[in-house]
Amino acid sequence: MLTVHHLDHSQSIRIVWLLEELKASGNNAVDYELKLYERNQTDRLAPPEYKALSPLGTAPTITTSEGLVMNESNAILEYIVDLAGDNGSSFRPSSSSPDRGNFLFWFHSVQGSMQPMLTVDIVFRHAAIKAPCPIGNLVGVVGSKVRDAIVMPRLKNIVELAETQLTKHDFLAGSDLTVADISAIYPFASLFTRYPELCKPYPNCKKWLDRMMERPALKAAQQKVGEEGGIVFESE
Repeated sequence: MLTVHHLDHSQSIRIVWLLEELKASGNNAVDYELKLYERNQTDRLAPPEYKALSPLGTAPTITTSEGLVMNESNAILEYIVDLAGDNGSSFRPSSSSPDRGNFLFWFHSVQGSMQPMLTVDIVFRHAAIKAPCPIGNLVGVVGSKVRDAIVMPRLKNIVELAETQLTKHDFLAGSDLTVADISAIYPFASLFTRYPELCKPYPNCKKWLDRMMERPALKAAQQKVGEEGGIVFESE
């Protein structure tokens, strides 16, 4: 039995989404239960009982009846696809598939290149708000310069690559939904929510994101965790 420990409005929605996609496809190889945790109302961080689940104390976290404790979204997504066996193979192209290269690139780039830039951005935003004046003002100025010189150019490069890919294909890795798309939902939704004007030059990315948000399995995942009506992300 696999347990998904879901922290509200966090990256762990992707884990529940994959499990619901497997369920919708008729794959019952991965049985799971869901435990829900609410953020502290004062600082919006994870509660102590969530942080105690693992040494990292971050979302997402899964545990198994065999004693495994695992963090990191992409590691968990791959682990679940492994558990699903052949019935989960459509979510990860095989080594002989022509889509394998695109899959590997997008599966790793959204977490390895895109998400860190978003994290830098939100760290500066939070620091500018929470630091006392005049330090907060200084942090805000530095953050704005970092955002303009480093964060936004790198994010735009990734989004432009995705726009080109989605001009030719319905999904990031090709013609089928894979865990690359599931992994990408968090950074893309976060970016386009934070900077809605960024959507305008990239209509295919926006259409892809809208299609993902309309998938019945994602809607089922949102309903299970009590976050219907959209995805709102916060820092862990």
